[in-house]
Amino acid sequence: MYDVSGIEALADALVFNGSLNSLDLSRNNIGPEGAEALTVALTPNAAGLCNRSLDTLDVRGNAITGEAAEQLAKAVLEHPSMKVFNTIAMQDVKNDQLTQLDLRKADVGIPGVVVLSKLLVFNGSLNTVNLSWNNIGPDGAKALAVALTPNEDGVFNESLNTLNLDRNQLCGVDGDGDGTSDASGIKALANALASNKSLNTLNLADNDVGDEGEAAVQEVVKKHPNVATFNLKI
Repeated sequence: MYDVSGIEALADALVFNGSLNSLDLSRNNIGPEGAEALTVALTPNAAGLCNRSLDTLDVRGNAITGEAAEQLAKAVLEHPSMKVFNTIAMQDVKNDQLTQLDLRKADVGIPGVVVLSKLLVFNGSLNTVNLSWNNIGPDGAKALAVALTPNEDGVFNESLNTLNLDRNQLCGVDGDGDGTSDASGIKALANALASNKSLNTLNLADNDVGDEGEAAVQEVVKKHPNVATFNLKI
């Protein structure tokens, strides 16, 4: 198992490595600091140097959250060779080669769901995404909401009609009631529903969304003409 200094040393070496194409760092507790080191290795420095050989990277199970997750996701998306990140087939999603994506129990993490959400904005082929049992939390919910909401150019995902977010602690509380309640993610999803008319099946079961979250979603669903199947069982 790596510590932060080990990850930093590895990241420094990656900048100059031109042969390694797959790196599995899953469940090494590298945390945000380790993620920041990897981001530096994947991003061109002032001299234009960075790792360009990796096409598969796995950092699942490393408690990477917040700004570190956002920056790592950005570096992965801009990397010239990356095809698979946290088991997400990025290249296939980019090239509209999939109609279904099953990531249940994949533990994609916040960096993974941010990468997927950015790809979904421009994807025109996926109609079903299963992200159940990934514990993406409020931050993951907010990332997905961005993909489903028109941006300043009016661009958003219009192909997705089925989204499964069962058991993801979307409001920060687990099945035992542990955690801190945060309805910001579920509210963001509710707002996305209001403007996205293609999504007609949404599974939010077993997320303990609380009264505030449930009210927000139910209000939007009443006005959403295309929601044929909606599950908010808690």
